[in-house]
Amino acid sequence: MSYFKITPDPRILRMLGEIPLKGWQCIAELIDNSIDGMAAKDDNDGQ
Repeated sequence: MSYFKITPDPRILRMLGEIPLKGWQCIAELIDNSIDGMAAKDDNDGQ
């Protein structure tokens, strides 16, 4: 397992404030991306 640094840069805060999604949509995207990531991992584990 490899590790990498994902510390966000303070400049990202301005960009995050400009996202045209409502709060509930951001949470839905997070959940959707998590499910997609788990499904992709399961697919790769079987190969």
